[in-house]
Amino acid sequence: MIGPNDLKEALGAKNSSGSRSSGATVCVYGYGRSKNPFYKEAKALNANSNGCLLILSAAVSRGQKLLLMNGTRQNPTEAEIVNTRSLSGQLFEVEVSFPTPRPDFWQPLQ
Repeated sequence: MIGPNDLKEALGAKNSSGSRSSGATVCVYGYGRSKNPFYKEAKALNANSNGCLLILSAAVSRGQKLLLMNGTRQNPTEAEIVNTRSLSGQLFEVEVSFPTPRPDFWQPLQ
């Protein structure tokens, strides 16, 4: 089980530009390393029209495809994992890229 301090530490970590990010919550659908399907909520950091950095509690691999949904909006988008690293035993930093730019994916609900 992921402890509350694990997520706080991950979200409090400095990003590549040296700033801190709080992150939006996204729903992530995919398949784990054992090919079992999963649904997880994740924090999206450094989000832009080309992708984001996810803090995810599922082990995944580079090249794998994920389906992301931004909150309750029905605007799913496919994303490919371009990099991943372990933050703790059950928490992973996952960099994903969209096949085409999706600036609309991050717009707040109207």
